[in-house]
Amino acid sequence: MRRGCSIGFLIWIQFLDFHMHPIFCPLVDSFHFRHITDVLPAAYLQTKQVLGDVIESLAGAIYLDSKYDKEVVWKSMKQLLEPLATPETVERDPVKLLQEFCARRSYSSSYTKAHKDGVSSVVVEVQVEGTTYSATETGPDKIVAKKLAAKSLLNNLKAIVP
Repeated sequence: MRRGCSIGFLIWIQFLDFHMHPIFCPLVDSFHFRHITDVLPAAYLQTKQVLGDVIESLAGAIYLDSKYDKEVVWKSMKQLLEPLATPETVERDPVKLLQEFCARRSYSSSYTKAHKDGVSSVVVEVQVEGTTYSATETGPDKIVAKKLAAKSLLNNLKAIVP
């Protein structure tokens, strides 16, 4: 691994290696390491946050390399992100979606978190007109478990509540 590289930059290089956009082929060829899982714990790779961290790291690197020129960053990132990020492809946070769903209907929700033997679990409960609906999910950390539980319960509620 190259000394001084950020984790996000290494993930970005691995991402490029898989997708091999012609613009980046020379950049990818200049880095040699076995596999990104040699650098990061598997739990980190399980989260959807990784791509956001990669994009943020890339933008930061461009910002520094361009001597703090925001226009260079914007042009570079816009060209890269336009085919990837659209309102249709960006997934909203399930915790926020569940919160909005409950607020529109005056339902109350609560989360209970636990951590045992390196695994986090979260139970989310929603009170709907005297009936309690719940979902329990586990994940590598409480944030991931909470998002998974919220997504699961939201999908269940959408199927049964008009």
